[in-house]
Amino acid sequence: MKAIIKNSLALTILLLIPIYGYCQAFSSKTARTIVFKENKINTTFRVNNGYANSIHIEESSLTPIAWEGASPEEFETLQNIFKERNVGVEEVKKNFEKEMADKELYTRPQNWEAIYQDSIIYRNDNVISLRALMSSYTGGAHGMYGIIESTLSVSSLKFLEYRDVFQKGKKIELDILIKKYLRLYAQEKESDESMFFDFKAITHTDNFALTKEGIIFTYNPYEIACFAVGTVSITIPYEELEGLLVDGFREKFL
Repeated sequence: MKAIIKNSLALTILLLIPIYGYCQAFSSKTARTIVFKENKINTTFRVNNGYANSIHIEESSLTPIAWEGASPEEFETLQNIFKERNVGVEEVKKNFEKEMADKELYTRPQNWEAIYQDSIIYRNDNVISLRALMSSYTGGAHGMYGIIESTLSVSSLKFLEYRDVFQKGKKIELDILIKKYLRLYAQEKESDESMFFDFKAITHTDNFALTKEGIIFTYNPYEIACFAVGTVSITIPYEELEGLLVDGFREKFL
């Protein structure tokens, strides 16, 4: 997964960004039978380099603890996928300590924050849709945050990409729908197209996930609008996406 949050936290918050490269095909299993344990960490790490520096770390992650009917190999792969999504608190601490060692750069106390929350927003027999919220503060006027949407197919044990969901040659039609729902979003906020940087230039994002109602697309701060607008999420109903989805979409994923 590519880094979405772009600011001076590069040495720390990048550790919060999941890498979804561990993919391998296995026989189909039922997503509903996967049992998860929620892990919570809330800690403050302090480093003294002549100043009392600290970073507050909060993590809420998921660990599969059982999967009825799955082989040991399948279950291990599933566990590895979710392990890679976790923050890596010890790595964050190491990077913070290394960063604070630069006494020329940091000439006053630093109080940073890193938050990661992973949650299931939808699942059926075939898929699990996840939302990872990442937030950081490293000084300055405000922090930075972002949301990563993703959908895991339990038949392939990989995260769905654009080509898995949408037909080739349908990007123009999809972008038209994206703009339609962005206009509706703006109206709900009592605004119009001017709330976005360059409305005509907006295209679909690969930051999407399947839900019960449709496909949710999320744009993070600065992607299509200023920071004050925040994250922009729109859900396009499956009915409006008919003709754009790959053959057998409903049978595979819904």
